[in-house]
Amino acid sequence: MGFIIKYNRFFSVTLGEEGAGDIMEGFTFFPTRECRRLMDNHNLVFRSRSTGFEVFYSETPLIPISESVRFSYGFRIPDAGLFEKYGLVREDETDTTVYQPGLYFDNLNPDGSIISGSPASIVASGTDPGETVSSADTYRIYRQTFKVYDEAAGTPPSSYELSHQYNTSLTQTNPVDPDPAAGSLITTINSIDLNGDYISESGPYLLEADVQPPPNRKVYLSEELGQKGAHGVVDIYWENPQDTVSDPEKGQEYNIIFKPK
Repeated sequence: MGFIIKYNRFFSVTLGEEGAGDIMEGFTFFPTRECRRLMDNHNLVFRSRSTGFEVFYSETPLIPISESVRFSYGFRIPDAGLFEKYGLVREDETDTTVYQPGLYFDNLNPDGSIISGSPASIVASGTDPGETVSSADTYRIYRQTFKVYDEAAGTPPSSYELSHQYNTSLTQTNPVDPDPAAGSLITTINSIDLNGDYISESGPYLLEADVQPPPNRKVYLSEELGQKGAHGVVDIYWENPQDTVSDPEKGQEYNIIFKPK
């Protein structure tokens, strides 16, 4: 005797442009390997859409989420001119060729708690559905170990501190090796040679120099996404059974709205 597997919408991420009928196409989303493993473990199905993506959960059988998990989705943008069009280029790093900007969004409040409302914005400026993407959402996406470059002239930094955006226990100090004869200084951040201090956890971090300039930088570390050249990341956190979403029909709805400058 056969049986029917019923799937319900768990959550969705939709991109739009303010004043353009909330339609914005051309982004390509893909789950990371760890995300695919988590989705398989909980009978979740990923579906890419022209304006974002959706994730569905199996109601029969339901394999409930019972602890905090993170679903990470990389994406590629349709046009590098997007940063200029929507005013996302930071004033202290205006060369997008050198800057290699990326975007990062997640469904966490500033205190690290999960956004419970739906629909909700997942941009840095706030959870109200009318909030729009800003330069605060720009991050550099790197592999777990990366390099920074400074001019040797003047007063270069003597160290960089790397700290996780939400997990305050993940911090690391990276000394800058001074070389007065060199024209530029190259510092390896999060070197595997740090042994016990090496940070293996992917996610959003702040890189701060002990003197400024250079400016503080928000970075997202992921060996996989850095290797694949992803232009952005969406992290969706969840800690309760999938059928506890606020709207059983629509699931948890997250919006990312861009505003032309």
